[in-house]
Amino acid sequence: MSLSDSSPLLTLSRSRRVSRKWKTWLNVTLRQRYDYDKFLANFFPTADARLEFRSLQACHGAMISGSRVLDFLGRFGFATGSDTDIYATLKGVKAIGRFLLSRGFVYQGQSWSADIFDAAESDEDYPSCDVVKVFKFEGPSMSTSPCKIDLVLVVDSPLSTILRFHTSTFRSRSPLRT
Repeated sequence: MSLSDSSPLLTLSRSRRVSRKWKTWLNVTLRQRYDYDKFLANFFPTADARLEFRSLQACHGAMISGSRVLDFLGRFGFATGSDTDIYATLKGVKAIGRFLLSRGFVYQGQSWSADIFDAAESDEDYPSCDVVKVFKFEGPSMSTSPCKIDLVLVVDSPLSTILRFHTSTFRSRSPLRT
């Protein structure tokens, strides 16, 4: 185990001030350790698919959350086989859903077109719940376990939804709990 494997990210980041050599080594190490493209390769094997997803993510403000992200940030090792949650507003969910379907993912509901239309046309007001609907996709397996993605349609900002969900005492009533 090296020093960078056991040190918290903030401590490592602050330690850049020690020397120029240390800063250079640390920048390279952190860049390798937190390689987002490598993380996305678990879902999208080709570089063009990863680039397209990153573009969609940036364009629509979509955010990835869940145990896979915690594993990526902290190397905890508990996310093996778990699904990945992608939070987005309606336009983002439509675009990312089409992208997933075009990349070989299979929608696990009745009909993607009908379900997304129903969610878009719904006149329900969701004052107490930030999550409108969860669309489940299963993709081509990149390893021994299937690649599962939950595309989460949110009312407002994906970030505020994630923060409220993870700080709420009412998480057990969330539609993401299965």
